[in-house]
Amino acid sequence: MVIDADRGTLHTLVEALRPETLAQARQALEPLTDPVLLALLTAPDDDEELSTDGLAALERIEAERAAGAPVDYVTDDELARRIGG
Repeated sequence: MVIDADRGTLHTLVEALRPETLAQARQALEPLTDPVLLALLTAPDDDEELSTDGLAALERIEAERAAGAPVDYVTDDELARRIGG
C-alpha cells in the first residue's frame, strides 16, 4: 500500500537525521499531526477585499510600528470588551 511505503520512507529519513537536526525536524513535522494546526496551515488565503478605511488603518499602524511606536498590549478580556465579545 502507498501509505505504508510513504510512512516507511519517512521512518528511514528520520533515522538518517543527524542529532543536531532532530529539533528542527520535529518542529516541521509536529504541526502536521495536529488537525487544528494542519487546517490553519492549509487554509486558503482570505480573498475578501479590505475596505478603504481598513486599508488606511493598516497602513497607519504599519507606519507607526516602523517608526518604533510603543505597542499597546491588552488582556484577552479587554480585547473581548473592545470588540464587543
